[in-house]
Amino acid sequence: MRQYYIREILLKCFDLNLVCFATGWDEEPNPQPEFPTFDFHHQEHDDWNQKELLGVQVFFEALSLLDEKSLKLKFNAIKDISYGAKVKFPANLDQDDMIYWARKPRWSRAECNLLSIGLKPANPAPIDFDNIYKFDSSAVPPIAEYFERHDLFNDAVMVGNVELDDDIYKNDFPPFYDVYPLSFLLWAQKMEFSLPDGLFEMVSRIQGDESLDSPYSDEPEIEINPKERSSYLTLIHSMGNARQFRYDPQDSRNGAVVRIGNAIADAGLNMSDKTIKKYMKEAAEEAERLKDKKN
Repeated sequence: MRQYYIREILLKCFDLNLVCFATGWDEEPNPQPEFPTFDFHHQEHDDWNQKELLGVQVFFEALSLLDEKSLKLKFNAIKDISYGAKVKFPANLDQDDMIYWARKPRWSRAECNLLSIGLKPANPAPIDFDNIYKFDSSAVPPIAEYFERHDLFNDAVMVGNVELDDDIYKNDFPPFYDVYPLSFLLWAQKMEFSLPDGLFEMVSRIQGDESLDSPYSDEPEIEINPKERSSYLTLIHSMGNARQFRYDPQDSRNGAVVRIGNAIADAGLNMSDKTIKKYMKEAAEEAERLKDKKN
């Protein structure tokens, strides 16, 4: 059924004649379609250029990465639509296709945009849409939507509306950057972009940023006695420097934050990388203060 679902999605979301020419399929319904030929690379067509045809192939490959349950969700959303309608590409994804990415503490630019329109990036490398970048065609609306988000997202990063992982990218900037998934998803919601159902909720639940959807977010912060706070931070610093974590505030890439996050998850709890780094940094600063005071 996978091949059937993919064929139906392409024929309804792209221009019908474009898909048929690129794949070698005919226009008649077929419950058991053959694998597409994509025999267009050395052919000329009066109506379609090579980037449009390549767009069909890249999108076929992207759909092929999805679990059959995700493909069925997309198919069910458009099953009553006629071929060639160029209907909006359904963003629906099954939980099995979202869970790995919901657990990743950072997403690249391409991963953000692919997930937001309802595709699953290849692991470890994302699908490369850049080789069909920036062509203007109404025949391939899903790819046009991808690049609309791509450009708006880049602009948002440039003006500081999306939070980068500053510890990793202090000396780097677009196009090579990663962002916190929740930061991207909040931006996408603000832009009123459609997202896969449940993606934001799953990322928020797993990555556990207590500032989002927390039942305690409206409660006033409890003030901690300075001496108690110092004791807490001393304990955090000492545990973070233990052999199994080896936290080093001067080396943010040594994996300590991930190891601490995994230990928290093993205890049945959750905390975002951002929050872990915040408290580990405070703890390191408090440790230095106490050492200076002692000397």
